[in-house]
Amino acid sequence: MSVEVRQVPCSVLSMSFFDKLKNPDNDIIYNSGTICKRYDMQREEFLISDNLRNMLLNEEAEEYNLYSEEERNEFLFRIFQILVLGGTLCQFEDTLQPYLNVTKSIYKDLIRVQQQSNTNNLVVDTLVLEVIAKDHRGQEYFPSNSSHRQNVAFLLIHTKTREITTFVHQYGGYCNSVV
Repeated sequence: MSVEVRQVPCSVLSMSFFDKLKNPDNDIIYNSGTICKRYDMQREEFLISDNLRNMLLNEEAEEYNLYSEEERNEFLFRIFQILVLGGTLCQFEDTLQPYLNVTKSIYKDLIRVQQQSNTNNLVVDTLVLEVIAKDHRGQEYFPSNSSHRQNVAFLLIHTKTREITTFVHQYGGYCNSVV
């Protein structure tokens, strides 16, 4: 058995992180909050029928560069991407706000924040690790088939309390959080 572990950046403290999406110059979200539709195209196993999914999946799209690679690696962005892309039987939203609301709710449930004593600034007090576990034959089982962008497993370690939470999304499977 082997386990691969990679630390995931987790420093975002505000949902203003997603304000770029709402800029009308980016053609992702209309002023009304509705997601801009586009002609359907297939990328990987996903149907891209709007500019939000195009921004998440299509590296050739102008919208893709709205978020840097560093920003895309942030845990908050990873949660958002999981929700927007969904699973095999996902019913997509027509507006951005439901995605933001659920992203915020999940993030707040999983991440602990504390105030630094010397500066009174808020900082994330949770270490986020992406984990891939393999059996003795090298077969992935946690999560299975990690090469699929939606198959992810995270361990969240709250440094002050030493609690560990798992957050798993399996494309075509389940989304699970256990404390």
